[in-house]
Amino acid sequence: MRRLVITIGIILMLSMMQALYFVFNVRSLAYDHILSNTTENASFLTDSISRQFKAWNSLAEDTAVGLVPLLSGNAVDAASVKKYLVAMAENKDDVAALYVGSTVPRAAAAGYLIADNFSPDSLPDNPDTDHTTWEYFIRAMEKPGSPAYYGPYFDLLSGKLMISLGYAVRNTAEKDGKILGCVMIDVFLEHLVDIINRDTTIAFRNTYLITGTGEFVSDTNAVHRQGADITYVAMKDFFIEKNLEAYREAVLKETVFSHLGEDIFIYSAYIPAADWILVSTIPTKSIFADANRRIIRNSITCALTVIVTVGLAFVMMRIIKRDRADLVRMKESAEAASRSKSDFLARMSHEIRTPLNAIIGMSELALQAGENQGRAGPDLPECLAVIRQSGSNLLSIINDILDIAKIESANFQLMVVPYRFSSLLNNVVNVIRVRLHDKPVLFLADIDAHIPENLRGDEVRIRQILFNLLSNAVKYTDDGFIRLTASCFVTGPDNVTLKFAVADSGIGIREEDKEALFGNFTRFDMERNRAVEGSGLGLAITKLLCDEMGGTLAVSSEYGKGSVFTVTLPQHYAGDEVAAVVENPDEKHVVLYDERPLYGDSVCATLRNLGVAVTRLNNAEDFLSALETGSFSFAFVSPGLAEQALALVRDKKLDTRLVLPANSGETFSSLSIPVLLMPAHAVSTANLLNDAKTEQGARQTRVRFTAPDARALIVDDLMTNLIVAQGLLSAYRLRVDICDSGSSAVSKVKDRRYDRVFMDHMMPGMDGVETTAAIRNMEGEYFKQLPIIALTANALSGMREMFLSKGFNDYLAKPIELAKLNALMEKWVPKEKRRMVEDTVTTGNASEGSHY
Repeated sequence: MRRLVITIGIILMLSMMQALYFVFNVRSLAYDHILSNTTENASFLTDSISRQFKAWNSLAEDTAVGLVPLLSGNAVDAASVKKYLVAMAENKDDVAALYVGSTVPRAAAAGYLIADNFSPDSLPDNPDTDHTTWEYFIRAMEKPGSPAYYGPYFDLLSGKLMISLGYAVRNTAEKDGKILGCVMIDVFLEHLVDIINRDTTIAFRNTYLITGTGEFVSDTNAVHRQGADITYVAMKDFFIEKNLEAYREAVLKETVFSHLGEDIFIYSAYIPAADWILVSTIPTKSIFADANRRIIRNSITCALTVIVTVGLAFVMMRIIKRDRADLVRMKESAEAASRSKSDFLARMSHEIRTPLNAIIGMSELALQAGENQGRAGPDLPECLAVIRQSGSNLLSIINDILDIAKIESANFQLMVVPYRFSSLLNNVVNVIRVRLHDKPVLFLADIDAHIPENLRGDEVRIRQILFNLLSNAVKYTDDGFIRLTASCFVTGPDNVTLKFAVADSGIGIREEDKEALFGNFTRFDMERNRAVEGSGLGLAITKLLCDEMGGTLAVSSEYGKGSVFTVTLPQHYAGDEVAAVVENPDEKHVVLYDERPLYGDSVCATLRNLGVAVTRLNNAEDFLSALETGSFSFAFVSPGLAEQALALVRDKKLDTRLVLPANSGETFSSLSIPVLLMPAHAVSTANLLNDAKTEQGARQTRVRFTAPDARALIVDDLMTNLIVAQGLLSAYRLRVDICDSGSSAVSKVKDRRYDRVFMDHMMPGMDGVETTAAIRNMEGEYFKQLPIIALTANALSGMREMFLSKGFNDYLAKPIELAKLNALMEKWVPKEKRRMVEDTVTTGNASEGSHY
């Protein structure tokens, strides 16, 4: 009881000290509060306005790029141009008009469509209007590539406030870069005005939006907007006549000026994207009037604190009396936990016995297979296949149990090592692609190319997290799509937070099941999912791993429509290298056609994220017409139109390089088009674009020889990658050994002579560079001359030179293209071990025949 009295006395003393501190510092605190609040509000508003202007700039730029092939021919199809403009303006409520103007004065009036050699679709009331004299048209012509704005002004027809934007249409595909016209857009400012007028965080603050020429676009005070308030007139004179340029030069600025004996606090923020200024004004007397009110409130709060503290003493005495009841409840809780553990062990027993029963039973049938010839029953290969699958399921359950035990017993340790993001991504995508092989599900990967490449963290556990989430999506999605999204945001000088999202169109999760979703052995909706295998520990392990790494795991789902699991993981990074970079992106222009909307959206977003200009066409005839112009360096075409596009390129002798986005398992009649295996993420797309050849023609995909007497070693820490690489080399009938670590590779090279070694770059423990150095340091000429070829997910310029300097003889980028593999085999297989063949063509699906 004495301790209770002392505690209450300390609380009362601290409350009084806090009250005195607030009374003596209230005016300073009030000013700091207003300044902080206004700064935060101005940052929000400037960001919103900047984003709106960037969206309009992007619309103008995208429209101009798409108009180039439509306006650069000898004859312009007005209907196609109008159709294109209508499509660009679709679903954009703030766009009042979108049209294109010619460079010839009065060649045609300003309407939907204007050009030198065709009539517009519709004309305004005054056909003599000369759009080439409009200010924003002139400025757009003077600085191609930069937007030119005019306004704001009130539109006579709609009575709404709007601005106009001009952007030159320039044919960048030609050397002279001829200007073909000017895209002109009229947009309403209602959205921006609403944002300003909703600024009511502080009741006595007024907010103004002022253009670069001193015109007031909007403010939050209705009296001011009517122009009847003298403070508004004074503020207008203050900014326009005295301080407009000074405020434009400073990004953020604050000051106080006196008007009619009243001090007014001013905070302004310059918006470069619009050349506009955002201004907030607050009368200082209002600030301190609020402070006086807070003094009264705080005094009342202190009094209430005293009353509550005294009451708390009586409450605590009652709590002490309830201790016995709490002990009883704790005992009951412990007994419930014990029962839960018993239930868990019972369920685990069932899950373990199920594959064991299959293993023991099929083993018995395998032993009898030789005696059962001519009788009904499974043959030996069938028995072995079931045994292998059941053993794999059993191993997965045991691994899950061990992981849970390690984490919960505090024996779990993170292995923080350097790794490359592109290698992690490639490994995850390869595994999930194989698991989806037999399902009609679209696999998409939207990866931010600007994620740092050189990271430091527990790569193995991050890979496990992604495998768990993606495998979960594969289990519960029978059709539709699975999408992996990866992005990041920098949190410090060498710190970054990775953000992964796994979305699917599967069965979803019921609302009442979400709370217990990450519990041990949690399986829901068992009647619907009885055929789904697994321990039910995957999500629990994923949650625990995220917590151990200082990250988060969240889920959103709608039952029957799919789920989205979102993970954030803090990591360290080093250097400025990013996951994917396209060399000379300004020199590459892609035209895209894909009748699968989700694939088309994903590839288009990936190309734009890489900084590559892309024109997407949803009509096959439009695509072939655009392709025939020869204005594009690459043409991404879906399988249904590939043959027709290839014939057009060959007949017209175009310099455009065709690319075929394809699913694993698809086969094609022509092998002369390089395949971009879906999902086409940033790394694989950049690798393909960086490897572009200037000449057009068939790529060598035929095996010209076999080498049954030659021996090769493949080193990779992922079994899926080993299986795929081994399958690609099977066409050469090599004797192939595989191993999953650098130390194992060193042992194998010591014990057996190989003609070449394919070495993965990034591996846990000894990586590929360290393993190669260990081999080169062995005694003997064989170890010095042994051809070692690097396997890497990074195909940026300079990587080849880096590998050669580290003791490698050559390198091969992932995903492996068969043409490149053939070239390496021609180079490194000894001639005396070759057996020439005729008309031998590699077979298999797209994943086996074209890429690794």
